[in-house]
Amino acid sequence: MSSGSPLNEECIARFEQAWTAGEAPEIDDCLPPNDDESYLGTLQELVIIDIEFRWKQPRGAVDVETLVVPAGPSFDGCPTDSSIYPTQMRCGDSSVRSH
Repeated sequence: MSSGSPLNEECIARFEQAWTAGEAPEIDDCLPPNDDESYLGTLQELVIIDIEFRWKQPRGAVDVETLVVPAGPSFDGCPTDSSIYPTQMRCGDSSVRSH
């Protein structure tokens, strides 16, 4: 995702490694501090990564309704539906309609 904000690659790698190890990490556990210049860009990237990993899970393995809802009210700067749509299509969600 190109938000224009810097990314904290260490936080992103830690988040991806947790998913790859079979965990479903909490986004806020992998973020840099709120006042870090990479906070917003890293948050946006982690939301997209979280959605991608959840979408690829076998049906019923994770609660699909939590794909966006937990991140939305908790964090400023989350992606909008329009930025999530391409991720859903890449991951094979046939229920998504084009905007």
